[in-house]
Amino acid sequence: ENAELRAELERARTAGADGAAAKLPPQPLALSRTANLALLFAFATFLAFSIAEVMFALIANSLSMLGDAASMIVDAMTYCMNLVAVHLALRGAVGPRVEAFLTVIAPSLSAVALCAVTAYIVEQAAEALAADPEPVSTTLMLTFGLANLGVDVLNLYAFAKFPATYGAVILGKPTSEAKGELNLRSALTHIVADTYRSVAVIVAALVAQSTNVPASHADAVSAMIVSFPIIVMTLALVVN
Repeated sequence: ENAELRAELERARTAGADGAAAKLPPQPLALSRTANLALLFAFATFLAFSIAEVMFALIANSLSMLGDAASMIVDAMTYCMNLVAVHLALRGAVGPRVEAFLTVIAPSLSAVALCAVTAYIVEQAAEALAADPEPVSTTLMLTFGLANLGVDVLNLYAFAKFPATYGAVILGKPTSEAKGELNLRSALTHIVADTYRSVAVIVAALVAQSTNVPASHADAVSAMIVSFPIIVMTLALVVN
């Protein structure tokens, strides 16, 4: 009986400890300075590149470039919002309601905005496919596609310190409850989405240059194809 009593007390003690641990608030992200630097780098590079791409997209008459530039502007604003959210969440400088908005609602809103921009690109691409071919500068498409891919690779490397975030975005693994984690996942989702768009622009330019496919049609098809994984990733973020 004494052995059973001791066993029962041990189970109760363990259960109580687990329950107390379960009630502990989410722990702050490690390497908070690294998180802030990664988000700041993403904001600066995407904003600068998107401004240049808007101008050259109009010159090139490229729908995929213009859509990419518009999406990058949304991305840049998202990184700025995420940067503020992570900074305030890690400092504990705001109340619970404001923190909930910054760390949960804000990433969801940015994901919805990306979905909306992507849906608009698909609509414009469908109209371009139905219309007669138009001249598109494939040289500018290829140049900016390669440059944009370089920016994406640099940002992907900057987020290499957060393997759990990569697992959540790429593999759909559950996101941790660390403060600011959803904001990092939101930012990385935008970077991965932009990487898809960069590859789409490059492929469209190469197809148009090496085949008889009209450049405007190749441009439109690439914009439509790459939209599917982007919408899947962003919807997964919203659900999480």
